[in-house]
Amino acid sequence: MNCTKTLRRLDMYMDSELSVPENMEVLEHLNLCRSCQDVFQVEEKLRDTLKVELARPEPPAGLADRVRRAVREAPPQPAVIHRRRWWKVAAVAAVFLGVAALVFLSPGREQPQALAAEVAARHGSVRPEFYATARPDAMALAGDRQGLQEFFHRFVSYEVCLHNFKPLGYTPVGGAIWNYRGRPVAWTTDRDSRGHVISHALVTMPIAMEKKPMLLVEGGRPVLLVPQEKLGRTCVFIFDDQADAEPFLKMMGIGK
Repeated sequence: MNCTKTLRRLDMYMDSELSVPENMEVLEHLNLCRSCQDVFQVEEKLRDTLKVELARPEPPAGLADRVRRAVREAPPQPAVIHRRRWWKVAAVAAVFLGVAALVFLSPGREQPQALAAEVAARHGSVRPEFYATARPDAMALAGDRQGLQEFFHRFVSYEVCLHNFKPLGYTPVGGAIWNYRGRPVAWTTDRDSRGHVISHALVTMPIAMEKKPMLLVEGGRPVLLVPQEKLGRTCVFIFDDQADAEPFLKMMGIGK
């Protein structure tokens, strides 16, 4: 399914009006296309905000009859009515602009597809060569993680989880701090003898996902999101390809 067909079906997708095959096609395209993801996220936030901002309690009994009676008994005032209509339009426009501002300015919860796209892109740029140049926000490792926790504590106050990929044939290469949407992210890089890389990112912002692991694919790179709900953070693992991801998923006991 291309972008045009996907965008035409977004409303029906969000209203659960598509068939199962069509729903899967839209979902697959959203997982692969960043631009369509952005449109979907804006529309989804707008819908959610409108539901909250425009919700109204049930009117009292008999209100409709009282309004009709008042309208019948009131003398005609066309000029006033005309002006009031313009005030109504202005009020509606103000509400809409306020809602739009909330949508675009409120941080809310990060969408997993957006996060996956960002970490996959960084995975492609933060390779072992990245640590060859000395920099204040990165630390090169000599085959083990000695001193890495102390390095991360310069930037964050919490304990950073350091995963062991040696059973899969990977050796630690380096660790770095990445500023993602104003939050520090602890990032580690491990490499195997073929030059393949596993990246790990510890994200401490709320993610709009269920409390279970989620596997996405961005640019051919598998991205595994594992929420740690009690700690308020998410472990993110990025692999070079599906063949690299499968042994890790098996080791973690995570099904497809």
